[in-house]
Order: sequence, then C-alpha cells, then structure tokens
Amino acid sequence: MIKYALFILVVIADIACCAQDSLFMGTRQELYSKVLKEKRPYRIALPKSYTDKKYTPASYPVLYVLDGEMAFEYYTSVVLFLSRGVYASIPEMIVVGIDNTDRTRDLTPTKASKPSPNDTAKLLFTNSGGAENFIQFIGTELMPAIDSVYRTNGYTIFAGHSFGGLFASWVLLNHTHLFNAYLLHDPSLWWDRQYMLKQTAQQLPAINFKKARVYVSQANNEEKGSFDEHFESIKTFSHICDSVNNKTLALQYRFYENEDHGTIPMPATFDGLKYIFDGFWCDFKKISSNKNYLTESYKAFSEKINHRFAPSEPVLDFIVHYFKNQNKMEQAAVVLKQYQQLYPKTAPVKL
Repeated sequence: MIKYALFILVVIADIACCAQDSLFMGTRQELYSKVLKEKRPYRIALPKSYTDKKYTPASYPVLYVLDGEMAFEYYTSVVLFLSRGVYASIPEMIVVGIDNTDRTRDLTPTKASKPSPNDTAKLLFTNSGGAENFIQFIGTELMPAIDSVYRTNGYTIFAGHSFGGLFASWVLLNHTHLFNAYLLHDPSLWWDRQYMLKQTAQQLPAINFKKARVYVSQANNEEKGSFDEHFESIKTFSHICDSVNNKTLALQYRFYENEDHGTIPMPATFDGLKYIFDGFWCDFKKISSNKNYLTESYKAFSEKINHRFAPSEPVLDFIVHYFKNQNKMEQAAVVLKQYQQLYPKTAPVKL
C-alpha cells in the first residue's frame, strides 16, 4: 500500500503546481433525477489537457465511479498518474464520482433482508432492491447529461467496490452494453443467497458482451476470520466465468493476499485500469525500424478493445520533436504525416 500512497502524493503535488489555495481535484455538481425523484450529487474531474488551447479539442473516455464521496479522489489520482505523458499506460479520461443518498437501496438488485448480528429482532437492508431505478438514472439521466456538456468519446468504464461491485456485476449482466469495461472490487456477491451467482450461471453463456473487459479483484478477508460467505462467493463467480468461457468477454480475476476489504480498491484500480487498457502504450522508438508501427499498434489496440483509439495530439507532437532532435528526419516526417491526417487544423505544416 505504501507505494500506491506515495504516487498519489506525487500526483496531488503535481496538480497543485505550487498553488496555496486548494489541493482538491474536480468539482461537485448536482442533477435532479426524475426517475429517483430526488437531487443527486456527483463529482467530476477533467483531464489536464482538456482546456489546453494549443491543440485541437480532444474527446475522452469516461470512468463512472460508485461511492463517489469516498472514492472519487483516489480514482482521479490513479487516472492522472497512469495517463501522464508519452509513456502513459492508459488514455486521459474524465472521472465522474456518483455520490450516495441511499446506498443500500440503490446498489442492491433484489429486495432482501437479514437479521442484525447485534439484535436478531431487527432486520438489515429493509430498503433494498432499487438497482433498476438507479441504473435508469445513470443511463438515461446522468450519462446523457455528462455527454451533452463534456467532450466524451463513447468509451465508458464502470467501477464499484463491495455493494458497488455487486451492482456493477448486475449491470454487466442486465444492462450489458451501457459500459465498455468494468472494475469489480471485492464485490458483495453473497447478496440475497448469492442471487448474482445464479444469474451469472444462467445468463453468461448467451450474452454477446462485444469485447467488454472486466477486472475482478478479491481481498484476503479469510485471513481476518470474517466474510466467509463473501469470500467464497467471489471465488465461485470467477470459477463460473472461467467454466463458461464466453469469448465475447475478457475477464481477469486477481486475489490480493496483502489487502483486506477496506484497502483493496486503490491497488486494484491501478491494476484494473492497466488491464483494461493493456496494449494502449506502444514503444514509439520502434518507428525507426517499422514506419507503420504507430498506426499498426493503435489499430490492433482498437480492435482488441472494440473502440477506436488514436494517438493524442500532444503525444504526436512529442514524437515528432523527439525524432527531429535526434536528427532522424525520415521518422519525424512519417509521424508528422499521421499528425496532419489526425489533427489537420493544428498540426505543423512542415518540420
């Protein structure tokens, strides 16, 4: 955990840029939901390049994060860290954190209850089962609102932890094409007598996921002598997905031996985003031996992820100047041609 905490401090310091007024990332906004009949707060952080007037205005993927009031800052930090510079592992993206108003209601797919461990006369989760309304809010109100105001490119990622992971797994099966990729962090798949495991076994074989990418992380809760049903349900979910082997779905499961239910989201977000965008980064220096390398790399990645991605203008600008400074004019000219094709309004006319 120490190494992840250190890089977040580095990113926050970079964002601050010596300013003394605030270190906070993003803004907090609000949307009235006709579906839920209430005001819904959310947070949004834009990429550092979003307002850069030197380049053609770019469009970006959007990462939607549940439990926004708790998770927004570290998700934003991870994204900023992994998307920096020409060696970025992932593209820059917009991060939207969805705050809770009634977490149990919104993030559970069925109406269920459970006796309180402290008082068996009392029931827990009596206000559960509102997942369908909540996803209608996200899909028909929040996402269109984000798309109408900000430059989005149509690629969306959905991330949830615990009950959020339960909800995201339910969305994966029941609203499959709303998102392109999913991060399920230690999901509460024990819910309602393992309802989601039964649904997964029944529905997974027949769904065309269109190359959706899913990262499932599991914490080492067994070691602390708790969450036995929780622990076993995630392992079973992974086994079901392996046994079905739906070729339209790319799913990776990872067990985090040194993390518990509370600490797993940050390292798993780091690893999960790298998994989703595996192949995004390409070694531009290979252009020296293969002039088509950049084009071929992004084409292969786009086919793998089922969405068109191209090198950003700042990256192309950097590569052109890199080869020019190395006096490799042939390579610089090749990249400049691609630059001019992708960004004709702002690309240099000549070297």
